[in-house]
Order: sequence, then C-alpha cells, then structure tokens
Amino acid sequence: MVTKSSAKTKEKEIHDSRKECEQSKARISKLDTLIEKIYEDNVEGKISDERFMKMTTSYEAEQKQLEERVVELQKNILQIQERSANIDAFLNKVHQYTDIQELDAEIIRTFIS
Repeated sequence: MVTKSSAKTKEKEIHDSRKECEQSKARISKLDTLIEKIYEDNVEGKISDERFMKMTTSYEAEQKQLEERVVELQKNILQIQERSANIDAFLNKVHQYTDIQELDAEIIRTFIS
C-alpha cells in the first residue's frame, strides 16, 4: 500500500513537473515571437526606441527565468525517477530476503549497498 501510494505521488509530481516544463517552453517560444514582433514594430516606427527597450528587457528577463525554471524542473524529474528506481531496487532486495532464517555476510553486504 505504501509503495502504491508513493508511486502515485511520484507519478503526479512527475506529471505536474512535465506539464509546467512544457508550458514554460511554450511561453519561451512565444516570447521569442513577441520580441521579433516588437523589433519589427520598432524598425517600422510603430513604437519608440525607449518603449522597445523596456519591453525587450521585460521579455528577456521573463524568458531567462523560464529557462532557469525548465532546467530546475528537468533536474527534479530526473531526481524523482532516480529515487524511484533506487527504492524499487531496494524493495526488490527486501522481498528477496523476507524469510531470512539466519543473517550472513552476503545478506548484510546486500542491504548495506
């Protein structure tokens, strides 16, 4: 029961992280498009140089934050997957040795590693 509950929690965490990561990547792409658009508007004289600089600075700052968040989310996903794999491996070893009649050096080394 604990394993199933833990697995569900991890799956939800991974799902949420992946969803946020994809949304962030989409926003980064959208910001690239917006920066191109305001550049063209600036070249055509539709917006002033000062306004262009303010908007560009704002968009680039948001983009940088999103890129950092994407890296953080990807690391988080990998960590969750690694922990899950380690826990699964440990539980498999535990199940293998559930009916231990006598501890020996091999069993102790297995649990330590």
